[in-house]
Amino acid sequence: MQPQPYTVAVETDTVRLFACKKLRYVWDDQYGGFTKLQGFEIANTYLLHQSTGLSIFQQCQRRIIYGNNEIKVEVQSIVKLLFLEVLNPFYVFQIFSITLWLTDNYIYFAVAITIMSVLGITSTIIQTRKNQKKLQATVQSSDIIKVCRDGGRFEDIPTEHLVPGDVIVIPPHGYTMHCDAVLLSGNCIVNESMLTGESVPVTKIPLPNRNDICYNGKEHARHTLFCGTHIIQTRYYGHEPVLAVVLRSGFLTAKGSLVRSIMYPPPVDYRFERDSYKFVAALACIAIIGFIYSVVLKVNDINQRVNRGVSLREIIIDSLDLITIVVPPALPAAMTVGRLYAQRRLQSKGIYCISPRAINVAGSLDCVCFDKVSIQCGQISWNLSAIFFSLAI
Repeated sequence: MQPQPYTVAVETDTVRLFACKKLRYVWDDQYGGFTKLQGFEIANTYLLHQSTGLSIFQQCQRRIIYGNNEIKVEVQSIVKLLFLEVLNPFYVFQIFSITLWLTDNYIYFAVAITIMSVLGITSTIIQTRKNQKKLQATVQSSDIIKVCRDGGRFEDIPTEHLVPGDVIVIPPHGYTMHCDAVLLSGNCIVNESMLTGESVPVTKIPLPNRNDICYNGKEHARHTLFCGTHIIQTRYYGHEPVLAVVLRSGFLTAKGSLVRSIMYPPPVDYRFERDSYKFVAALACIAIIGFIYSVVLKVNDINQRVNRGVSLREIIIDSLDLITIVVPPALPAAMTVGRLYAQRRLQSKGIYCISPRAINVAGSLDCVCFDKVSIQCGQISWNLSAIFFSLAI
């Protein structure tokens, strides 16, 4: 499935599409496969300037395909988080060890490990849900925006109803963008610190009205208003409103892509994690060899009448104890407590982690590089290097 460079409007009765990781894919008859749904990025800037707005019917049609203009962060249920945490191979082995200890009447240590694990898992689930809810509250927002209809009239609608192709009126000041739009008239002073970290406001100017220039997101960034950025002030000429045409909505926007990268990080084969599993596998092999040797030795003792009265059940339980000695079953509980403590330290610095398993890998970092030593947003300033090194102490 390859995304196409431009979106082409085609009259059709039915549309086949599916959604995957907050993105939608539509069936392309010419391509013969599903392609990623693109925004209103048509061939040249002249056609963008010819946009006069959509009718209510056209907007409803596009909203069926694009969906509502909203960035929703799913808060996972407690049951789902519990399964994701407990199905870790370390916890599966721990359940096996606790069952073995209880069978062997080794009750006190088994109960202690169980209590520690339950408290650790419960605290991790609660902390993860809190962080997910805070992320949800941070990225979700809505407002009322004025759009231009195809008849030349203006209408106030919720920002959730915006679709690519809508022509919107940018308010004079104090407005946060809820979509990616390209400026058609007037100037805007924008604070883009939320996306780029730039502390200096950026001036946006209208898109050139030329038939020989194709719109490009990177080349025409100075003409594009990105979702999540704050409009400080607009400048218009005469009595004409500051107009912009919506290019992308929802998770297709710059802010949506940022949130998607947090929700669905690319799978990375960490060498640290691979080595840890190899180490545990090596210990497990040694434990299995010891288990087989112990069983064979004790069975021979029974045959030689050295240990009379010892049942096969006792032999197997005593031999399985070797596995719990070689592979430490208390390791998952200790790592859970360590992750929980690290999450709280991160939260005290205003950093929220929704993937606790990444903390163990982050603890093996030796060097971190930032393109900016400090980021200033309004009256708030964060020194990232100070945060990192204070967490490492």
